[in-house]
Amino acid sequence: MKIIIPAYEPTNKVIKLIEQIKELSDLEIIVIDDGSGKNYKHIFKELEKKNVKVLTHEKNKGKGEAIKTAIKYLIQNKENEGCVFADCDGQHTVKDIIKVQETLIKNHKDMVIGVRNFDQKNIPARSKIGNKISRVLFKMMTGIKIADTQTGLRAYSAKIFNWLLEIDGSRYDYEFNILLKIKEDNISYEEIKIETIYEDKNKQSHFNPIKDSILIYKPVVKFLLSSLLSFVIDFCLLLIFQYTLKNLLLSVILSRIISSVVNFVCNKNYVFERKDDKRVLGMIIKYYVLAIVIMILNYLILNLLYSKLNINIIISKIITEIILYSLSFIFQKRVVFSKKNKK
Repeated sequence: MKIIIPAYEPTNKVIKLIEQIKELSDLEIIVIDDGSGKNYKHIFKELEKKNVKVLTHEKNKGKGEAIKTAIKYLIQNKENEGCVFADCDGQHTVKDIIKVQETLIKNHKDMVIGVRNFDQKNIPARSKIGNKISRVLFKMMTGIKIADTQTGLRAYSAKIFNWLLEIDGSRYDYEFNILLKIKEDNISYEEIKIETIYEDKNKQSHFNPIKDSILIYKPVVKFLLSSLLSFVIDFCLLLIFQYTLKNLLLSVILSRIISSVVNFVCNKNYVFERKDDKRVLGMIIKYYVLAIVIMILNYLILNLLYSKLNINIIISKIITEIILYSLSFIFQKRVVFSKKNKK
């Protein structure tokens, strides 16, 4: 069993962490220098003096690539138990690192996830809010509940090393993508509580709230863009058909048919990445049944909010679209374009 620590522009905290690990454990430690540069060479040289294996990226590739580099190294060196990944910024105690490692071995899981407590008063607002949003979106995308989707303290069994290398992502999105796949690929996992540490409001974190959040929530973002594209096409075609045909009902039907075909193709091939799935007819039937249901619900919810509850029509429409957007995403992912559709 190895302890892996991805590091990008680390402080001396990583040296202190490794000294503490060595005091309490004889596990081998591997550090990934993810292109930190010459200004940080002294830290990694100090680690090598402490009998730590350092793997180096000449340029920064992202945390996901650092994890994959470590996994490839473990496979090449025939690691047959597994490994524990921990952050280099002091967010994880040695006690918790060892606890995650011991849980993996004792309970024979494919993965063990260290879960932080975000209800504490000292948690930065952006982390607390970000975690809540992440949990909701993750539940919406997978149907399962993970208490901490962004934790860096995880243990992986050697049985899933090759599976880990197949997961997409190069940066912080990689760890989120791992969790997205555990249900459909039948990966066993366990969550255990760990200490929650945020020093200096986590200022040393290299997580970019905008750039990395877009990567993490890519499926939702792609679904939104696909929906917006369909709306624009539907709107423009409606104007064109109405101008040329002078028949509103026919214009609505034609524009909706074309825009829905575009939406189906985008969602199948790019949003839910089922390009190679040959069961197209079944997907089409499910897609249009869902479209009819969504259209009926759209009227019922809008009528309830506007006509019955006397809520402003604009606000009512926004609320309706948010509700139906979420429902549409869930059902398209889990039913229409589910991996279960594959033979």
